[in-house]
Amino acid sequence: MRSLHFEWVRPVHDGADTTIVFLHGILGSGRNWVSFARRCVTAHPHLRAAVVDLRHHGQSHGQDGPDTLLACAEDISTLRLALDDEPAFVVGHSFGGKVAAAYAQHFAADLRHLFVLDSPPGKAPVATGSSEIGRVLEAVQAVRTPLPDRQALVDDLTGRGISRAIARWMTTNLTEGDGGLVFRFSLPRILEMLQSYADYDAWPVFDEPPTGSSVTMVRGGRSDRFSADDIAHLDRLAAAGTIAHHVMPEAGHWLHTDDPDGLFALVSPALAA
Repeated sequence: MRSLHFEWVRPVHDGADTTIVFLHGILGSGRNWVSFARRCVTAHPHLRAAVVDLRHHGQSHGQDGPDTLLACAEDISTLRLALDDEPAFVVGHSFGGKVAAAYAQHFAADLRHLFVLDSPPGKAPVATGSSEIGRVLEAVQAVRTPLPDRQALVDDLTGRGISRAIARWMTTNLTEGDGGLVFRFSLPRILEMLQSYADYDAWPVFDEPPTGSSVTMVRGGRSDRFSADDIAHLDRLAAAGTIAHHVMPEAGHWLHTDDPDGLFALVSPALAA
């Protein structure tokens, strides 16, 4: 199996002996987390951070199918060989949050703390045009490539109702191809991953965290990803002391960009251990 691509983010004076892994959301890449990872290792120089490109994202290509959430979690397990370490901390956002939960449930050996960021644990309908990610996927499927430059993608997507911020973010998924810029991912495989994400039930790792591991769920107060039943379930687990459950009132789904200070304040105390 081809290993995932990742980049190290290390403290200035490298004496780090503990690994923290960051997993991005769908259509993202490890680069989305470099700034936050650098902040973590600067504050906690015993840490070294690996920002990972999940399969079919960024520079991670050539992974064998099927493209399931469990396969994504197994990719992280395989990555341990390249890291030469068992991650003590895993931070996963959105799609990456459920990947992190599946890794903790099925593959992790010495995980101290799992942070799941704005990723509902349960099964859910596949994203449609009524959701933000659904609108982005529909718009991306309509884009004709190759493109002459990155601005052409921004113009195309904003013309289809996608915000300029997300359109600019999507340009990070472009690479040089025959005749111009093309998407570096295979959209059919991305859609297969999203179907598996929707079908996967990660509640068991919240209901009964692995021995020796702590689990923290962080939600954006302005996020629309969680149902009332999801929130009630998380609240019950937190009241019982099974997990920690935090809400960032001023953040939407994109916690690390909407309120990086608030997110760091929640994550940092656990990293000091």
